Amino acid sequence: MKKRFVFILGLLFLVTLMSVSATGTRLNITLKEVVYNNVTFAENFYETESNPYCRIDGTLNITNPENDTIFDIYLVFYNMERMITDFIWSDGKPGNMSSGGAGTSYEYGEVGNNSDNLTLSQDLDNDYIDDTFWTNGTHVWFNLTNDGYIVINLSNSTTNPISIQDATANNVPIEMTEVAITKDGRSYGNLTIIGTATQDNILGSAINITIKEYYVSPIILHIPELRKLNYTTFTYNITCTNTDPPVNIETDYSNERHASIDRKVLAGYNWTINQRAINNFYLDLNVTNVNITMTAQTVIWNSTESNFSLEYLYGLGDYANVHGNGTSIKTWWWEPSGGTLENGTEVNITYRMTAPESVPFSATYLALIENITYNADFLMSNISLAQVNASAKINSSFEKRISQPADNEFSHNVTWEIRPHSDTPLNITFLLNKVTLWVTQDLNLMNYSHDSNKDEEINVAVDSDNNDYTLTIDLDGDLNSDYVFMNSTHALFNVSSMSGLQAVSLEADISAPPKAVSIEDRAIPNTYCYVTIDGSTSIADTIDAGMTFNVWCRLHKIYTGGPLATLNISTAWDPNPIDFWTFNYTDGSNSSYPPPIVWMKPEWLVSAGLGQILNYTSTISGQDLYLKYIYVVNGYWLQVQKNITNIAEDQYYIYTFVENIGNGWTPKFEKVTVYDFIPSEFEPYSWSHNPNANQSVGVPGSEFYGTSFVWDIPWKADMNSSLGPKNGPLATGWENYSWNVSYIVNGTGAYRITELYIVGLDPLKVDGASASPLIAVITGFQSHSKEAIYISIVVFLVVINLANLLITRKINNKLDYADHQTGTTKHKTTTDKR
Repeated sequence: MKKRFVFILGLLFLVTLMSVSATGTRLNITLKEVVYNNVTFAENFYETESNPYCRIDGTLNITNPENDTIFDIYLVFYNMERMITDFIWSDGKPGNMSSGGAGTSYEYGEVGNNSDNLTLSQDLDNDYIDDTFWTNGTHVWFNLTNDGYIVINLSNSTTNPISIQDATANNVPIEMTEVAITKDGRSYGNLTIIGTATQDNILGSAINITIKEYYVSPIILHIPELRKLNYTTFTYNITCTNTDPPVNIETDYSNERHASIDRKVLAGYNWTINQRAINNFYLDLNVTNVNITMTAQTVIWNSTESNFSLEYLYGLGDYANVHGNGTSIKTWWWEPSGGTLENGTEVNITYRMTAPESVPFSATYLALIENITYNADFLMSNISLAQVNASAKINSSFEKRISQPADNEFSHNVTWEIRPHSDTPLNITFLLNKVTLWVTQDLNLMNYSHDSNKDEEINVAVDSDNNDYTLTIDLDGDLNSDYVFMNSTHALFNVSSMSGLQAVSLEADISAPPKAVSIEDRAIPNTYCYVTIDGSTSIADTIDAGMTFNVWCRLHKIYTGGPLATLNISTAWDPNPIDFWTFNYTDGSNSSYPPPIVWMKPEWLVSAGLGQILNYTSTISGQDLYLKYIYVVNGYWLQVQKNITNIAEDQYYIYTFVENIGNGWTPKFEKVTVYDFIPSEFEPYSWSHNPNANQSVGVPGSEFYGTSFVWDIPWKADMNSSLGPKNGPLATGWENYSWNVSYIVNGTGAYRITELYIVGLDPLKVDGASASPLIAVITGFQSHSKEAIYISIVVFLVVINLANLLITRKINNKLDYADHQTGTTKHKTTTDKR
């Protein structure tokens, strides 16, 4: 008897993706991740960065650009540890995620030393066997039962190892945040340990221990069909935690005009910015097409606009790659290092910005927005698209005939011969990877026929104590030994050609015998073989020798090894005649002796060298913004200088000068007050302005013993304010913006010149706050605008017989020192500022 069955099957093929020349492209696959990141600098008044907003969006698009329909497309992904959502179908032809998913987290209590292992609630290596976790005081150890040991340093950061071996006597803080659990390039999850160890070699229950598990098994996406020009789109999200964008900006401010007040600038004045563009991306790759658009911002109030401006670029660092300097004060474009930042490198520029002359009030203002754009030929998440399974129209056929007839009319057992054949009618090139043939008795593909040569009754105990049973049956047909053993819930088959264990559920927990087990003809995954187990266990985690444990395989033939052939429109595949499949079966002479029904399944590998599948990955910036803020002082800014000149023996001329270097008048109906202190060893006279009040302070022998004096600077005519502005659009003459007082002192006894340098200034009102007119020594208060107004004591050595010893810069430096010593908010000026 001879029959030839020709049929068209959906071809399942496996592809390792490569970017190749696009000739006859069947699928275009694009993975793109977009970074949305806002970083602010100095918004909180101090020179610090914050990251109020960060989002990384991923998009996967698959398109069929050709005429032939591609169907049953499966995309296989690894390295999903940074995903915080699954792939979600969003547009085009529908698709779904058929397996895998984003990682899950689990928190743990106390973890002891290696004699007290903690059994994890997570199966990190997905082998259906419990993994364990412990510490030896310097490291944490994971025992992944299928993949071996992983050892991680205990640390107070990811790079500073620590020991808790003496934690009882010396409490040890631990700070490990999302440290990767990896081995041989595979990520199993990450480990977080935060807290303080108080016991030797033990991570106590008060310590936060979290393990986020990544799926070792891949995420698989399925798209049923893509016809010509059809597409499908999936979206996903990536965590920003420990995933810094490829390009980072760091910034420093300085303000030389006002003694390095690096947080504030007077309205209409400038300050200096030094900034660095850095590529320290964790994937150790270069970033290209880097462009930073620097846009000075506008302040709008009272229906008028007042602008910050880019004033001056210093010829330092990477200045040659800044464009727009000299032609624009609004926008510059910086291409760091010419647009390509190599990994581990940084470049810098230094420039000045000018604050608007008018702002509504003293406050922190957004001065500059930098929009960073870049391209990177890699994914922020490092997700790997490892392979693609798909289907396309092919022709498969085989000849089925009796090669050895029965010996006589009473014997119906004959030898059948199968000659398979495959070709493709499409202009697509495939590598034939595998062809499988099997037999059933009827049209139900699940009614398998036994292969009498592949049937084994296991009659020894199979348990979980590393006593693997070596099968005589070759489950995968690769001519290598396969094994089976048990755990409490599964029979686990170690198949030599496959990654990971192939698990068959017992549908029972045999960790506490006796326990009945009954499974019949249960498929062993990824094989053509089955297992039957029946009986009752008497030993924990063990199938006893007295139970029925049978492994059998269906009657089948697998052609595999290498690629079998390269298939295209002009080349087919036929096996060598000596490798035709022969088997014994009934001859089909009547219904009592039916013929075998033979099924054929080919599997194909698409040629990777002809551009049939293109894969492109990239990371780009969406809206990666760096926002620079500066505190702009609008209104008065008072500065005091005290000059002391030795004019004769034991005689000194004191001159105190106050000016409003700001752009507004001091508060109406409030008088600026100047304070002075004269030690008891000096006698003052010849006042240019008599003090409004004085007060004896201290007692003999105390640190400050003498008299404090107070002057109220009178209101200027018709203004009801003490001092007008020296700068800005409302600038006045010196007679309005400045005031001075002078006098002479005689020293007697063992006097100290340095105590003459004590001076105070009080504007009385700052953003609604007020100060007492009484003398206070090293005190201050905080206003609503976070500006500190001080009555500061400044002591420093001077050399006698030098005129004008006290100049602005010296007293600035000393006030900075005094601020530091008193623990007050740091200022680098002698001035009181609004």
